[in-house]
Amino acid sequence: MNMTVNDGVDLSAVRYVALAVRNSDGDFQIASSDDGFMLSVDYLTTVGMNKVPGHSKLRTFGQRTSLSTAATGDDVWEGTATTIPIPATAGEQMTIVSTSVNDTAGGTGVQSVDVMYLDASGNMQVEVIALNGQNPVNTVATNIRFINAFHAEATGTGGMTTGTISIYRTGDATRVYSVLTPGGNRALTCTMMVPAGKTFYCKSFCTSGASGKPLSVRFRATCTEESVLTDFFLYKDVVFIQDSSHVHDFSIPLVFPALTIIKATIFSSQAGGASSAAMSGWYE
Repeated sequence: MNMTVNDGVDLSAVRYVALAVRNSDGDFQIASSDDGFMLSVDYLTTVGMNKVPGHSKLRTFGQRTSLSTAATGDDVWEGTATTIPIPATAGEQMTIVSTSVNDTAGGTGVQSVDVMYLDASGNMQVEVIALNGQNPVNTVATNIRFINAFHAEATGTGGMTTGTISIYRTGDATRVYSVLTPGGNRALTCTMMVPAGKTFYCKSFCTSGASGKPLSVRFRATCTEESVLTDFFLYKDVVFIQDSSHVHDFSIPLVFPALTIIKATIFSSQAGGASSAAMSGWYE
């Protein structure tokens, strides 16, 4: 729906009126559905329905097991490193490989994967890679700047990976950016980069902890409160939990400008235990 109206009317509130149209008097009214029923849908639900042009929902989630006591904390992901590596700004070519021969075209595990990434300019891109078991396969793209999602595209009868599938910088298997662990089909990594030309509005941050460990879960991002990008992670929210969960719905969404990297990090005074985290909102 094109909401551009050159009649001097203030449209600042229109975003909160879902599926609105102008009537013969020029006033906004709720539109009818195809079957004649009147529709009354809140703004965020409408975004989730992909009914607001230029707006898209965005959610990321992950988990971390066997927490450490590292002073820098444990980022919420399933890789072995406590901190998720960040690719070069100019982008990199990447390689994907499994520890199992079953994760291959025609195999019982994951046959192909979907890499959703931002290129060197920060634009959203997708590449589907056919796996070849324990034999590494390179991406066609050579300018991958950040991986926002990594998941199975096609699977065999198992529906899940049978090995650990890693995506790493080509030529450096120690620099792993994302993983699918055995019995899974999506990278459980709570991090993302806001695409170029977009602003991310975070509406919710939630977390949980288990195994009797007191945890400090910190929501972090590479920007200031004034939406200025930084080269380090600033705290945006913190939650203390132990064998519990917490959901923080922001009454006023947190605002993150284009190319901000956002993630969740767990700080623990005792080794062991596990935690999860998720964040959701929309970008426009």
